[in-house]
Amino acid sequence: MLHTMGDDPYSLHVVVGASAAGSLATGLRDTGRDDQIACFPDDLSFGPIDPPDPAARMEWIAGRFNIEWENVAAEANFWDRVLSWPGQRIVWLSRRSPREYAGFLEIIRRVDDRSCDVINITDANVACRASAARDRVYRATTVALLQPEAFLRSEILTRLTPLTPSKRREISNYGITFAGKTPHCA
Repeated sequence: MLHTMGDDPYSLHVVVGASAAGSLATGLRDTGRDDQIACFPDDLSFGPIDPPDPAARMEWIAGRFNIEWENVAAEANFWDRVLSWPGQRIVWLSRRSPREYAGFLEIIRRVDDRSCDVINITDANVACRASAARDRVYRATTVALLQPEAFLRSEILTRLTPLTPSKRREISNYGITFAGKTPHCA
């Protein structure tokens, strides 16, 4: 069942990565929406994720790559905001992006039974202006690469679906170990 975003001024769009947040902010603004955006700063597609400890991840990344990973404070602020949000939460993802999908799984795990909607662009075809004469249609691969005109020329916002209890179970049983959960591989 699809439903649309209402006029609730308390809609919070949840994305993974700063680039996705920027694309979404521009796209929403161009459609006349001024919803809030929360950006999950970490990239859970690599490194230790079980248990979900940002400090341990930061230490592991520094030791392996000799870089400073400064997402710990930003991640704490992200979780405080998302988990205490009083209105509609809308989580964006593409399963074609390991970073977005790994982040999505952790967001859904932590949101738990709180209400949540999802916009999954994995199989979306989106249109953008290729020239003054025509649009170009392309397969969306990641929220981070959505062009602002895709929000106007495509029906991307109509992909909003509620995260039902059965869909939550399906996600949690997908077969990936997150935060001590046992994988269920078929």
